Amino acid sequence: MNQAQLIASQDTVGEFTLTGALNFSTVETLLPQSSSLWANANKVDNSIVLDLGQITHANSAGIALLLEWHQQAQKQGQKLLIKNPHQALLDIARICNCLNLLEFI
Repeated sequence: MNQAQLIASQDTVGEFTLTGALNFSTVETLLPQSSSLWANANKVDNSIVLDLGQITHANSAGIALLLEWHQQAQKQGQKLLIKNPHQALLDIARICNCLNLLEFI
């Protein structure tokens, strides 16, 4: 198991990096960390940037987490922006026909 971590950027308010694997065993530990995302959104445009460039492995659990975070952001009046998505996440989202529900930058 490759542990996943959600790390707040030291340089940019509202930006986070997700590292490690996004799978069934790691997603359940990441979901409770959601409150740190919403509390630290960029106050200028109310956005949260999630950098996935350090993801080592991803499966459908990762898509489920991203969709949940997207929904939570909307409820908070915020916008979740995803950059450097792992190719597996893009492929799964495309197959599940939910690629258009997430916003990539």
